[in-house]
Amino acid sequence: MASKLSSVSAGSAPVEVIRERADGSRWEVASRPPAERLRDEVLRYQGYAEQSAGVARRRHYPLAAIPLIITLGPPLAVASDGGRPETAVAHDAFIAGIHDRFSMSEFPALQRGVQVDFTPLGAYRLLGRPMSEIAGQVVELADVFGSEAIELRERLYAAPDWGARFDVLDAAIEARLARGQSPTRGLEWAWGRLQATGGTASIAGLAGSLGWSHRRQIAGFREEVGIAPKVAARIVRFEYATRLIDAAPAEVRWVDLAVECGYYDQAHLVRDFKRFTGEPPTQYLARLLPEGGGVSGD
Repeated sequence: MASKLSSVSAGSAPVEVIRERADGSRWEVASRPPAERLRDEVLRYQGYAEQSAGVARRRHYPLAAIPLIITLGPPLAVASDGGRPETAVAHDAFIAGIHDRFSMSEFPALQRGVQVDFTPLGAYRLLGRPMSEIAGQVVELADVFGSEAIELRERLYAAPDWGARFDVLDAAIEARLARGQSPTRGLEWAWGRLQATGGTASIAGLAGSLGWSHRRQIAGFREEVGIAPKVAARIVRFEYATRLIDAAPAEVRWVDLAVECGYYDQAHLVRDFKRFTGEPPTQYLARLLPEGGGVSGD
């Protein structure tokens, strides 16, 4: 049975904390929006702490976001490119470019840390480099932040609670964004349209509205998002489908879900799930853990 708590840091939005137990594991998930001035670039903050009886594994699916994860305990082993074990690397702090295949994470018994989900354009501004350079990759934070990565991890570790940690993130992210390059306005508009339509906006129509050639549109998306626009649209649609499943797993009707998300039919939805998760959507539903526990990798 989950328990929910709220707490407030001075001058900040409330922090919601959910605690849950299942299958011999227990976890705590804390969440809070970023400071209002950062919400064009940062989607959400999440803190997590989990204790399990043995090795815990999680599957992570493509997102229309760029996650930055900083552990506050043992390193987190991440296997990208379809979760192949030979690709697993242990990380203390990392940022993952936009992926079009699932990945796996693994940790022994105890894990604790924070995750920041950036919009792709927010990450472009934060990092100051083409997003295509990290697409499909997991990159050590020190490789892009330098010594600031170590300092940030130390400040987060020293903070007394989740609210204070999120305040540390607000300050650190704002400082880096102030030094960054703004995204192209046309890309901001096109990405906004994809988000607003759940990935169903016509890619050709977006280019036409901007007066861009097909080649310019693809180059812009690869530079500032990391992938071509058609793949980006599919990921946005897939993520919308997973959010609907997560919100009401007991009420899922696959035909209705396919229609709601703009798939041609149920078979089209199944093909996309197999492409992005390696499994049909029924297996995604079966793996889903309660109350923010993620997706089981066992």
